[in-house]
Amino acid sequence: MALTLTAQKMLTFGVLVNNLDIIETLGAVTCICSDKTGTLTQNRMSVSHLVYDKRISVIPHVTPLMKEDKFLPFDPVDPHFKALINLGIINTEAVFMTNEPDVMKRQVKGDASEAGLIKVL
Repeated sequence: MALTLTAQKMLTFGVLVNNLDIIETLGAVTCICSDKTGTLTQNRMSVSHLVYDKRISVIPHVTPLMKEDKFLPFDPVDPHFKALINLGIINTEAVFMTNEPDVMKRQVKGDASEAGLIKVL
């Protein structure tokens, strides 16, 4: 009964619930990610920023640097960056299927989020 009442309440906010189990799962959600670029709907992920050594670094070949941008490009010789890359390499199962010169255009076998990671690594 509680799930039905919650679904009716969500409908007043324009949210159509076609499966009541979703409402139960939604109760455990702590973060909602929305997508206006097609990243999630087209299953194409990319890494635009990295956080290491208590700072945010931008990935220049993915995210263009803006004049007002306070983020610096990542430093490939920084030991913290190298540690982050090693963790990414160890914890991914995705692999490249093609050998395009442009890494961002390579076909990847594996999870979409891991594909985004190995393209930066």
